[in-house]
Amino acid sequence: MLFYNKGLFDQYKVSYPTEGMTWDALFELAGKFRGAKNGKDQIYGFHQPFKMSKFSMIQSMGWDMGLNVTDAKGRTVTIDTEAWQKVFSQITEAWKNGSMPVIVGKNNKGRWDKEDVDSDLFSQGRAAMTISSPWQIDQLQQSGSKIDWQIVRPPSTDGSSSWQRGFNLHPVFAIGAGSDQADKAWKVVRYFNSPEAAKVETKTSKELITRLGFVNTVDGRSMEPFYQVKYDDRLGAGMEMNPNPPSSFYEEFDKKADEQLELILAGRTTVRQALQQLQKQGQQTLDTAWLAEPPEPEEGGGAAK
Repeated sequence: MLFYNKGLFDQYKVSYPTEGMTWDALFELAGKFRGAKNGKDQIYGFHQPFKMSKFSMIQSMGWDMGLNVTDAKGRTVTIDTEAWQKVFSQITEAWKNGSMPVIVGKNNKGRWDKEDVDSDLFSQGRAAMTISSPWQIDQLQQSGSKIDWQIVRPPSTDGSSSWQRGFNLHPVFAIGAGSDQADKAWKVVRYFNSPEAAKVETKTSKELITRLGFVNTVDGRSMEPFYQVKYDDRLGAGMEMNPNPPSSFYEEFDKKADEQLELILAGRTTVRQALQQLQKQGQQTLDTAWLAEPPEPEEGGGAAK
């Protein structure tokens, strides 16, 4: 969902985000907070926390648009396209003009620490918008935030789509095929999927529940918008988007992409030139990663030749 700080929009006399917004419209709104400050603290129009690199922010937006850095077979890098060029251009321009902060996890440590949670500028009242999950609500509550927040469906490429990629179900109950207590196990499964359990969950759980008849409210705000989004199982998160390239490729490609982004921000290259270079470097990295992969075993247990 797109969370927005209603108080900041009122204070700076900016129109609220709306359902069915495009990414272009989001960046236009974010730009209206350029130069805004609360005392010494700068106010940003849009902030996405929990990004381990500059490129991870760009990649996340690209995923939401159905873009990927390789083809479906994972053999060809596909970063040098007009669609990726637009994503790179929008975000690097937002970083340059101050609409978005350049904040990433330190040292690419591969985990989230308290300092990363503390960098959630939206919960601090220092970002007008963020795209997040129900976790954001929990974070606002735990931090004691007094923000007057609201939610609308997140933006899409053309404003008409409500398909999103961020979705998972848990827990998933299953009964072993050879269980000698299947009847008793089914009673447990039926209970946890019953209206009675759903009623309890609306009062005790901070997660969204799957039974539509029991959509809860949080601080007087309906969670209904979360249920209006359609989830496309073709749009995964992270490497799930395209599991075919070797895993070693992604880490190296991320580093090379960040190097090009540094050059763009320093004014030493253009987005177009950066993507051309990244396409070349990325393909070399991908080819090397494939050469380092062990051969797949043949049927029957033998190694493929």
